[in-house]
Amino acid sequence: ARAHSADIILEKDEPFAAGDESVVTYGGYLFTDRVAAQNAEKYSACYENTAENNTYLDVMINYENTGESSIRADMACVMTVNDGTRDYPCFSAAETDGGKNIEFASGQTIEPGAAVLIHFIFDVPKELERSEGAISAKAIIDNVGYVINIRE
Repeated sequence: ARAHSADIILEKDEPFAAGDESVVTYGGYLFTDRVAAQNAEKYSACYENTAENNTYLDVMINYENTGESSIRADMACVMTVNDGTRDYPCFSAAETDGGKNIEFASGQTIEPGAAVLIHFIFDVPKELERSEGAISAKAIIDNVGYVINIRE
């Protein structure tokens, strides 16, 4: 990661220590109408966007708890996405059962020494996926600001 205007740029698949409490890896993003766990089985939970004019932007962060106490998955990172005109809020979901299931992050705890894939799911207009404009995410992890350049 490199410093840029007081924020650190997160590069895909490059782990970094976020303070003394975690190691974080930005795992990428995708536009999708359905967010499911990586190893989801046929009847696993998922999140589906059924709005005709919207889709999901799924930004994935792998969070490894290197601290000495557990942390709720929804407190590991706070994220917003901006397309140059507005910020989009999100909800987060964490993969459980070895990546076979996905559940709201607020109900999940990351124990010391454990890692979890967290999905930050933004409900965005479908034209955002088709546009060529810049999209960036702002993440706050362990009280430090980070930027993910989703599309430059």
